[in-house]
Amino acid sequence: TMAQSMPGLNEKSTPRFEKSTDPEELERFFTRLEELFDKCAIAPDVDKKKYAVVYTDIKTEKQWKVLDHFAKGTYEEFKQDVLSSYDSALAGDRDAMQELKQLIRRYRLSPIQEKSEYMSFKREFQVLAVVLKKEGVCSNRELVDQFLAPMADSLYNSMKLRMEQLNPPAGKTSRDPVNPYTLEDVMASGLDVLQGGVYVAKDSQVLCSVFPLVNGVEKLESLYDTGSQIVSMSERIADRLGLIYDPDIVINMQSANKQVEKSLGMAKNVPFLFGDITVYLQVHIIRDPTYDVLLERPFDVLTASTVFNNTEGGQVIKIKDPNSLRSAMVPTFPWGQRRVAQREVEQGFQ
Repeated sequence: TMAQSMPGLNEKSTPRFEKSTDPEELERFFTRLEELFDKCAIAPDVDKKKYAVVYTDIKTEKQWKVLDHFAKGTYEEFKQDVLSSYDSALAGDRDAMQELKQLIRRYRLSPIQEKSEYMSFKREFQVLAVVLKKEGVCSNRELVDQFLAPMADSLYNSMKLRMEQLNPPAGKTSRDPVNPYTLEDVMASGLDVLQGGVYVAKDSQVLCSVFPLVNGVEKLESLYDTGSQIVSMSERIADRLGLIYDPDIVINMQSANKQVEKSLGMAKNVPFLFGDITVYLQVHIIRDPTYDVLLERPFDVLTASTVFNNTEGGQVIKIKDPNSLRSAMVPTFPWGQRRVAQREVEQGFQ
């Protein structure tokens, strides 16, 4: 098929830049121009420069034609000359990081927890992220950290659980512990979590917790989700329970301040008592997570657990003692409602 022809000066699809145009629109002008170059197979630098000046007014055309790289030089060099001649155009790139910081500060005043807030923040963030990534100012990891910074703790934790369920990138068996998720992955996880206006762990179920007696010392609210590969506990709780852990067994974890850091170690064979069933788990100790205890896939596999949903939207977990093969029904409670849940747990397992 034949390539399209470049549009005429008066056609609706023609990009225009004139002396009265806001200089901040200059990048957009060149973007639309370059899209036409691709569609119309315009390759020579001399032709690209010719169309760039033709799609302006007379005064702007004269100004651009005297720039250093119009007569001699590549199209990209000429484009940089043009951008450099407009303070506001360059300021947009230079100030993008400052704008991003202001955006984060503004949303952190009232952390994001609703879909409308999330979508508004995401739209503003994306515009700045494109500039900062293109200019090499921010890495993907830095942008991910900045994006997560203003999320409410409950939303952040739900997004984290959602991301942990993602398959590794194509051709890999695991994710890079330092840079595990793309910005696109993170943004998509937020949308998944906020669909329907509730925080979800997976399959649109509300995050729930159980209250086992841990290490024979205390009944603790334990977030139940099977989306990750480890059981973990906060350092504060581990110290309170008097747990001894091996500091040589560490993994990379994402902490509450949304930075990647190493776990503190692993406590071996920690007893968790559910009714009259004791389960021994290997527990990774984390410096400052948003939860006290997180029961994940190893617990699910060891106890051959089954989740039953009731008509009121609640859940009960059936677990099996791996040694005696006896079973117990463990009630669950909405995560965070620890006072009400603790009172009900004291009445015993059904």
